[in-house]
Amino acid sequence: MDSGSPPLSSVVMVLVNVINQQNNAPMINVNFFSDSAEKTDAISEDAEVGSFIAYVMVTDPDIGPNGESLDTKEYKIIVKNPLDQEIENHHDITICCQDKGSPPLSTESKFSIQVMDVNDVQPQFSQKSFRFWVNENQKSKFPIGSINATDPDLGPGGKLTYSLKTNNKHFLPFQISDDGFISTVMSLDHEFQDIYKFKVFVKDNGIPSLNNTVDVSVEVRDANDNAPYFTFPSVNPYTLDFIYYPHHTNNITVLKASDGDSQENAFLKYEITAGNDKQLFTINHFTGLLSFSRVVTQQDAGSYDLKFVVKDSGTPVLSANVDIILKLMINKQDSFYLSIYLSIYLSIYLSISVGFYLS
Repeated sequence: MDSGSPPLSSVVMVLVNVINQQNNAPMINVNFFSDSAEKTDAISEDAEVGSFIAYVMVTDPDIGPNGESLDTKEYKIIVKNPLDQEIENHHDITICCQDKGSPPLSTESKFSIQVMDVNDVQPQFSQKSFRFWVNENQKSKFPIGSINATDPDLGPGGKLTYSLKTNNKHFLPFQISDDGFISTVMSLDHEFQDIYKFKVFVKDNGIPSLNNTVDVSVEVRDANDNAPYFTFPSVNPYTLDFIYYPHHTNNITVLKASDGDSQENAFLKYEITAGNDKQLFTINHFTGLLSFSRVVTQQDAGSYDLKFVVKDSGTPVLSANVDIILKLMINKQDSFYLSIYLSIYLSIYLSISVGFYLS
């Protein structure tokens, strides 16, 4: 319109073309199967390969090449390889998308996948077997030792419970705590039983529960709690009439003792403690053989009140005593055959006694 009078005007159509200057980057939207609103999701470690995790949508408000992504606009995330929570308990994932503009614009979306534990690992013991020992006569609840087992599973699947198992019907004098500590429930007696063999059973609290067993042995070591005692002579005092003949063997008799303990606690030694003022007698410290220590003469005839002791080798040393009233008579008449008979008899008796002791 001009400014004349009257004013004159004219009309023209103008077309404006708006050019896209690539001012928008692609947008990534991750939709988890679990509808999680956070940038994290969880999947069980026993999920099969190919299991679905999430949908991914990619959009770009630009047009033309500026809005064309390099990848397809929709895809899904699945499990590619077997999962193991004990090896890797989570995975951090980054998705990148880029358009075809010039210059291209790109964007990233980051999220995490937590691998949930499944009770798939059996409890494992730290040793193939366990051996312990304890001295006998210890009080009840005396500590024996600890059984150690581990389970890498989480939650109830990694919480362990211990118990004792035995294959026989005999009472097992032990108990085990929740953390695998073994102790006695009564005083133990080596002479009653010197070793106990049983199994420890461990299970986790997962569903389903997994378990394992291990062999355990407990040796009950001997304490010197039994004093030796004489089996011959079995009465105290004991009277022995002995006739000595010329050319007679020097052997008189064999003292015999026993001990309910074992090893050094049952290793016995014999001694003459009194009544041997003439030094006429001697005793073998280990076999108990009583014999003459020198030539016997007529002047040696008479009665001897001999006192003997037998001691074990334990700590403390325990002992027993016996008295033998030996009435020695001297016969001047040579009795060769009687001497041979007595020698053979004592030799056989001594061999049997020593053999029995050593066994």
